[in-house]
This record gives sequence, structure tokens and C-alpha cells, in this order.
Amino acid sequence: MAASSEAVAEWRVILNSLKLFQKIRKKSLVSEESEPKNLLAIQDGRIFVWDGESRFLTVNLHLLSNTTATDGESSRTGPQSDITPFHLQDDLQEQSLLCTDTPFFKVEQVSFNATGQQVLLWGKRGASVLQLPRGQGKNGAFQGGQEHINCRTVPIAERFFSTNPSVSILQASWHPGSESATHMVLLTSDNTIRVFDTSNTSKALQVTKLGDGGPSYSLTSTHSTFQVALGDIAVAFDFGVPFESTDQKDLLYPVYILRGNGDVFMLLTSLTSRRYQRMSPRGPMVMHPPAEDNYGLDACSISCLHSNPPVLVIATSTGFLHHCILLNSTDDEEIMGSSSFQASTAVQIFSDRTSHERTQREEQCIQSLFVYESVELSLTPLLAENEDLDVAYPIMLIKGSQSERCYYCCHAAGLHSVSLPWLKHMERFCNIEDEIDDGMSEIQRDQPCLVQHLICTKPTQSCPSSPILGLATLTDPLLGNLVISLSCEGECFVLPLASESIGSPASLLSEKPSEQVVSPLRQLKPFQQHIKTLLQRDISHPILKSSNKTELSLEESFRLLQRATRILREEYIMKQDQAREEIEKRAKILAQQRTQQTADLQACAGAEEEIKGRASELAERYEEAQDRQEELLQRVGAVLHTLQGQLPTLSEAEQGMGAELAQVEAKLKYMEMALNQVKTKYNYQKNSSETMDPCRSPGLSSKQKDQLRELLKEENDKISELIAEVKSLTTVVAS
Repeated sequence: MAASSEAVAEWRVILNSLKLFQKIRKKSLVSEESEPKNLLAIQDGRIFVWDGESRFLTVNLHLLSNTTATDGESSRTGPQSDITPFHLQDDLQEQSLLCTDTPFFKVEQVSFNATGQQVLLWGKRGASVLQLPRGQGKNGAFQGGQEHINCRTVPIAERFFSTNPSVSILQASWHPGSESATHMVLLTSDNTIRVFDTSNTSKALQVTKLGDGGPSYSLTSTHSTFQVALGDIAVAFDFGVPFESTDQKDLLYPVYILRGNGDVFMLLTSLTSRRYQRMSPRGPMVMHPPAEDNYGLDACSISCLHSNPPVLVIATSTGFLHHCILLNSTDDEEIMGSSSFQASTAVQIFSDRTSHERTQREEQCIQSLFVYESVELSLTPLLAENEDLDVAYPIMLIKGSQSERCYYCCHAAGLHSVSLPWLKHMERFCNIEDEIDDGMSEIQRDQPCLVQHLICTKPTQSCPSSPILGLATLTDPLLGNLVISLSCEGECFVLPLASESIGSPASLLSEKPSEQVVSPLRQLKPFQQHIKTLLQRDISHPILKSSNKTELSLEESFRLLQRATRILREEYIMKQDQAREEIEKRAKILAQQRTQQTADLQACAGAEEEIKGRASELAERYEEAQDRQEELLQRVGAVLHTLQGQLPTLSEAEQGMGAELAQVEAKLKYMEMALNQVKTKYNYQKNSSETMDPCRSPGLSSKQKDQLRELLKEENDKISELIAEVKSLTTVVAS
């Protein structure tokens, strides 16, 4: 961990020494406004910063990575560090992107589209889109590495904002359903949402009125309207999880709209179907359990975490965060909205209404918000007795780039990070298929969110506001995992990314879930997880960085020191001592187990040698027994053969052989008689031929003689075969 801290400190020093941050510090970005801004962005390993006037400064962070680090540096950082060592090059190439049409308004936030080719620059008085040039060369420098590059800049609805000075932009965002990544959504103070395309920025493609009646403008741009005072104006929005309609198969993107009084509305949008281009918002959504103040009448920001189920985060200006689970509502909504509705009932309803597969929802569906928990942020460490606690701190919510279970809160008093460990168990419950292990035990556990105060820019309420001007997360295999923020004075802060913010890698398509049976011992809580639980802090000590105009008294400084000392003692040192005791106890137990296992291994080695000796003896005895058995079998066979030969009666085989010999003997007698007849005929013919006249021609022709010879030859062969067979049978019988 120390290696990571050293690497983070090096990152901070190097980034602050870059020329682009030096230019930012020379310009006065501090204003009397207390609202945070986001003038910092990271895209494809490049950091972009708006200088506050007309330039977009950028530098490639990959050029800072020290790929030729020495062995000493490598050993110092260690293989387990998530931060890559780096060095500052003298010829580091920094580029300035100039706007062809400089925005006449003050830019408050910048955001890249999905392709990373366009940047949305917007403020309260307007919005513009900057087209990035193409990257060329080895390091991907813009326009071959030119220092100053003119970039095409297109203003959005310039005429509308110039002719309506009382209308301001409350929030702007890229539309996630744009196939070309060129559509953007603007929420204006006249309670209207407008959708623009960069190809035609003068006219809105879609205009949706979010309130009843006509627009309510104030007399001057500095005075608020009655609707704003009553909280009936939409102040923020965010896109939810898209889903398909059931009839036309259109991909719908729900927009969750937050009003100042805490009401949440839902608006279905689609860029491909005209049916959804003129829809009105539905709501307000019912919140369970209900509250008299509707969970705060000073809502300022909303964010939708694209998890399963989706979670809406509602932030108020007083520093409260409400984590609401978004579920479909039913007819028994009035029963659940009663005062007897408790958190346990919410968990039970969640388990009854959530399935492991997200089904297609009807367009007329009504959704409800189930408040899982409410958290109050510690904005200022010190509060005086005579100071007013109801001070407005508008909060800007920024999602984590890698995980939906972590987000960040930027405000005038610093920066907070919030992690939702319980959301992982709910996602597992929604995706589980086993009816036996339904995951209810994990959901019912009390797992509050983890809030960390990363940066404090306002130690006391009497200090001037010093909001965060930029926040970006860097997750790069070469550069590491970092959180980079920009203070109002142009100073860059670098913090390591929390482990909850790093998402797990996606599984391969060929991977299948394992069906192996897991041992009950392996299902126990790992010791490393136990140590992490012990070291988990309820209160974190932030980095104190107030404005240069801040003047603290000796009493306030002493109170800050006391608070820091108390937090370090209770949340750091005491828990580290407790973890050290647990580690020592575990090490002692493991040492005892090792000694016992060593003795067991020695005993097993002796038993192994004894077993090997007995096995060799048994093998020799087995071979002797096998030889003895073969000998006995041979003797038994000989005895049986002798006994069979001494029996007075013939066996079936001998009887069969006798019958066969009798048949052969009968055939021999028949063949002998036939042979005698042939010999008699032969002698008769011979005598007849001698008595005949030699001059007289024979009675048989030559052909008949040949046939007769062949016949005699065949008979002779058969007789020979029969004689040989008789001899062989005689030999067999005699033996």
C-alpha cells in the first residue's frame, strides 16, 4: 500500500508540473458560485482540460509512463501496485485545441460522446459541440503534433438562447440511443427538454414540456419564478436502462426527471419511432416508505445506476443521498405506502417481484421507488454552535466508469465517493436460478453504503466556497487505476481508485458456469476479507485543501488537528492494531498447525515405509501362492484324467466315437464289395479282350475309355481316403 501511495504522490507532482495545469493556475477560475463544475475529462489515455476561455488543452498520459524503469524502481513499486511508475519528459507534447466559434457563455461542464470524436461544452447560457481532429503518428497526436489546432465548433440553439435571456440550461447530456452519437438532450429552466442533432443545431428534433400550463418566466434573469420557489421545475435528469416495446419492437430509453421538490417523473424517448417523440412525462413516482417532506424539498441531482434492478440516486442540497430501487408497481401500492411499511417489507416485496430475467415491459407500466437507505454526507468537518446548518451545497453526481456500484459526489466543500456493496447481492439475487439458494439471506443483511470523504475544500462553513472543477477516472492497463480531480485553483489531485470501482472482466463466450461441488470449508469467509472488514473505516480523513483566501483562527486550526488526530487514532491506528492482533493470532494458530502437520507428515512417512515393507512381503507371498496353485491345478487335472480312464462305462464322447467308427466300418465293407466287383469286371474284360481277334476293333470308343478311366480314378481316390481315415480312427481308439 505504501508503494501505491508513493506512486500516487509522484503522479500528483508530475501532473501539477505539466504546462497545461500551470496555464490553468495562472487564470482565475475561482468564482463566487458554489456549484461544482466538470472541466476535466480523460479519453483514450489523453487528459483534456478546458482553460476557462476558448481552449481545450490536452496531453497524452501514455507518454508519462516510464516503460524503461530501473530495477530499483520496479522493486519499489512492486508487482502488486495498480499505479505505473512514470517520468516527465522534457519534450512532452501538449496541444491546444482552439474553437472556431468561441462560446460566448461560460463553460461549466465538458463531456465526450460515445465515439470520442465530439465534445459537448455547455454552461447555463448555452451549449456548443467541438469536433476533435484525427490522431496521427506513433503517439496518436492530433494533426501530426501541431501545438495549436483549430477545431470546428458548432453552437447549439444560439439564436434561441440569445433571444431568451431568462432561459438557462440546467443539464445537458448525450443521448445514449443515438446510432451516430450526434444527438444531445438539453434541460432548460423553462421546464422543457429538447433534443438536438449536431447536423442541424438551430432547430430541436424533439421538444417535451415537463409541466402543465405555459412557461413561467421571471421578470429578470436574476430573480427566480414561483415554480422554482415551489420546486415544480425539473432540475436534473438521467437516462435509465433501455428496453424494447412489445408492439413495435422499438428500443425505448427512459429518462428519469427530478424536480426541486423531490418528485421523480419518467419520460420514454426514442430517436427512431415518431410515436414516442411527443410523449408526456409520467408520474410522479410513488416512493416507499412515504415521507412527509418527500425526502427533502431541495433536490438538486439524480443519477441512474444501470444495475439489475436499477438504482436511482437522489441528492439534495443539504447533503443527503437517497438510494432508491426502481421496481414496477401494482395495485396494492396504497397498502405499501402506509406508515407501517418498513425496510424488511421492502426487501420482501423486492424478492417477490423481481425475477432473474428482465422481461419486456409494457409502455403503460408504472414504476415505484423503494428507498433502501438515506445517507448524510459530512460536508464540513467543523461546525460552530452559532452557524446555520441549513446551508445549500449543490451536489453533482458522477458515475464510475468501470462499475455501477460506485459513484462520486462533487460539491462546494470537496469530494466524496460512495460504494454500494449491497447492490452486488441484489444483482446476484436477480440472476440466481436455484430455488433452494435464493440469496435472501444475503439481501437481508444490514450492509450500508461506504462513504469516503476524499477531498475537503471547506473545513468550516465560514471558509469561502472552493468547489471541485473537474473529476475523471482513469482505468488503463498501462497507466493504472486512478481518480483525478481538479480544484478551483487549478491544482490536480490524484487518488487511487477504490477496489469497488473496478469492475470484473467480462467472461468469454465459451465459458460455462462451473458445476463443481464446493467444499463447506471453502465457503467460509476468507481471512483476507475478514481483515478488510476490520480495516473498513466508518469515517475517512480527507485531504484538506481550502482556498487561498481561507483564514482559520487558532481555535479552528486546533479543532481540525484534534479531529484529524481522533480520526487517525480511532479509524486508522486502533483498527490497524486490531488487525495486527488478528494477524498475529492467526499466525500463531498457523504456526501451531504447521508444527502439528509436520509431526503428522513424519508419522505418515514412517507409516508409508512400513506399508511399503508389508506390501513387498505380501507380493512375494502372493507369487508363491500363485505358483503353488498352478501346481495343484495340474495335479488335479492328471488325477481326474486317470479316474476317467478307469471308469467301467464309456463316456458320451467315447460312445459317440464308437458309433462313428461303426459307420465307417460299414462304409468300408460296402466299398470293399464295390472294389471286388470292379476287379471282377476288370478281369472279365481283360480275358475277353485276349480272346478277341486283334484285328477286330474294340467295342469301346476312345471317349468312353477316357470317361471310364476318370471314374475309376475317382473311386480309387475315395477308397484311399477311406482307408486313411480308418487307419487314423484305429490309431485314436488304440491310444
